[in-house]
Amino acid sequence: VSCRCGDINAAYDIIARIQAFGVQPDEVTYNILIDATGKRGDLEKAWALFEDMGQRNLEPTKITFNAVASACAKAQDAESGFKLLTAMVERRHDIDAATYWALDEASVGDSQHAIALRSRLKALRTPETPVQVMSAS
Repeated sequence: VSCRCGDINAAYDIIARIQAFGVQPDEVTYNILIDATGKRGDLEKAWALFEDMGQRNLEPTKITFNAVASACAKAQDAESGFKLLTAMVERRHDIDAATYWALDEASVGDSQHAIALRSRLKALRTPETPVQVMSAS
């Protein structure tokens, strides 16, 4: 609730308090925090949380990846978009319409990265992928 109200620090305080009782954050907790930090425009913090998940042996979900992709879009950071796409491919996660949109948004204003990212997304496209990647022309 604190994250949705914009009080991310209160959310971190709550996490620290539950950890004091021996309860560890799970994927849902991380998804909420990553989404909230991304919406605030703090891509660096969203990435740190994403990496912390891995250190805790928590597997990112589709929701996790899309939250990070949205953070990349908000920051218009195509390089981070590539990094995320690589992580998704390595973990064999599907790339859905939300992921395509966010990664495409991340490359706005950077035509070189936009073309390269769209090319990579097209190469990953499968017959089951329900979206059409826009051409770079």
